[in-house]
Amino acid sequence: MTDIRLNNITKSFGSAEVLRGIDIDIRNGEFVVFVGPSGCGKSTLLRLIAGLEQITSGDLMIDGARVNDLPPKDRGIAMVFQSYALYPHMTVYKNMAFGLSLGKNSRQEIDRRVRHAAKILQLENRLTHRPSELSGGQRQRVAIGRAIVRNPKVFLFDEPLSNLDAALRVQTRLEIANLHADLKNTVIYVTHDQVEAMTLADKIVVLNGGIVEQAGMPLELYHKPRNLFVAGFIGSPKMNFLKAKVTGLADRMLHFCLSDGRTHSLPVSGTAPHIGTEITLGIRPEHLSADGEGIGFAASADMVERLGDVSYVYATLKTGDKMTMASAGTSLVRKAERITLKARPEHVHLFDETGRAIDRPLDESWRVDGVARPDGDSGLM
Repeated sequence: MTDIRLNNITKSFGSAEVLRGIDIDIRNGEFVVFVGPSGCGKSTLLRLIAGLEQITSGDLMIDGARVNDLPPKDRGIAMVFQSYALYPHMTVYKNMAFGLSLGKNSRQEIDRRVRHAAKILQLENRLTHRPSELSGGQRQRVAIGRAIVRNPKVFLFDEPLSNLDAALRVQTRLEIANLHADLKNTVIYVTHDQVEAMTLADKIVVLNGGIVEQAGMPLELYHKPRNLFVAGFIGSPKMNFLKAKVTGLADRMLHFCLSDGRTHSLPVSGTAPHIGTEITLGIRPEHLSADGEGIGFAASADMVERLGDVSYVYATLKTGDKMTMASAGTSLVRKAERITLKARPEHVHLFDETGRAIDRPLDESWRVDGVARPDGDSGLM
C-alpha cells in the first residue's frame, strides 16, 4: 500500500514563496494529475515529492512515515522526466539496466526485470538498438522502462509527452493509461495539457499561483468548478463568461440584469449574493445552441470553423461580449449571420464577485449513484 499525504506543504526560494498551504491526499494505486498554467508550482511540487527539492515547511508522508529528510533513493519513487535523458552510446537494454547494475542486483535479476519491462512496453525487438535508431515515442517508452525496472511504489511523470508530436502524444497517452491499469502503482503526473489530465486522471489537482484551487474527479471539475479560475481552465474551448448585476432574490430565484439591460432569473440552492452585487455567468461552448431553449443572447457570427465532427461559432453579442458555441457535426450558421445563442438553465454557472461558484441546481446526468461516470463525456476535443 502506498498512500501519500501532503500536509500544509510550503516551498520558498529565498523570499519568493512558490508553494503555500498544499494539502493533498493520494490513495494507493491512484492516478493523480497536477495541472495549471506555467509558473503555478506543479513541477516544483513533484520535485518535492521526489526529494529533489527541500521542503520549506509542512510534512510529506508516504505510507504513514514522514519522509521530508529521506534521500530520493530511499523513497520508493521512480521519476520520468520531460527529457528522455538516455545514454546515446548504450543500447535500449543497457539504458534500462544501467541503474540496476549500480546496485546489488545479480545479472539474472537485471535481465529478468529488463525483459519484463520490455515486454510490457513492447520494446522486445528494440533491446539491441541505440536511442538514435528509435522514434520519439519509443525513446519515451525506454525512459519509462528505466523506471519500471526499479519496481517503485510510486511513478512520477514530469510532462513526459511534451516533446512528442500530436499523433505520438495520443498513442503514448494510451500506453501510459494501459501501463497504470496493468501495474496498479500510484502515479503522480504533471502536465499543462488538460486533455491529458481529463483522460488519464482518477483525480486532478488544479494549481494556480502556488495554491490548490480545486482537487477532484475530472468530470467533477468540469461540471462543478469551484471558482472562476477552474471553470476557465478546464474545458476547451474555454467557458464563456458574462458580467451581470443582481437585482433581486425571491423563493430561491436569483434575478439579475445583463449589460444589455435584459433581466433573467435562475434558481439557486445556497447563499446568494446581495442586490446590487456583480456576478459572472459561465456557459460552456458545448452547452450553447442556436436552435434550443433557455436563456437567449442575441449575437452576430464572426467566424465559423467546421472541423467535421464539431463546428465552432465565434460570435459577438450586442453588448460587445464575445461568445463561442460548439456544436456537433456541421453547423449551418454562416459568417455575419444574426443568431440567438441559447443555454438551458441547468447548464449556466454563476460566480459571485470574489469568483467563487454560487451553489445552484446544475445538470447531474454525468453522475451515477453519486459518483462521476467513468466513461462520461468530458466535453473536450
